[in-house]
Amino acid sequence: MKSLVLVIALFAAAPVAFADMAACNAMKATFKPKEAEIAKLTEKRDDIALVVEAKGEAWDDAQITRLFSTRHARTADLLKADYETVERELVNAEIGLSATVRQYNMDVAQYNAACATK
Repeated sequence: MKSLVLVIALFAAAPVAFADMAACNAMKATFKPKEAEIAKLTEKRDDIALVVEAKGEAWDDAQITRLFSTRHARTADLLKADYETVERELVNAEIGLSATVRQYNMDVAQYNAACATK
């Protein structure tokens, strides 16, 4: 009789373990796509950073000649506006990347807490 109770208890517990394992496998399956998304966002951010640097240098160069004429001043102002536009794009890309990495890290921590010992 004891063995029958033990067998019933094991079968009753088994679906929970299988469900937990399935949940862990499902969580783990999301990591690779998230890592790919992080790599893509990092590349985008880095590309924008290069553009920001180039536009910043162009604006800095135009600032040197700003006082030569009103045309030079207008050119410097246009380059500054162009630089600031791309700089905002960089900030937005960085915010998006940071949010994605933060969520990924929370998902990994949750996976480790729930599944690392299973």
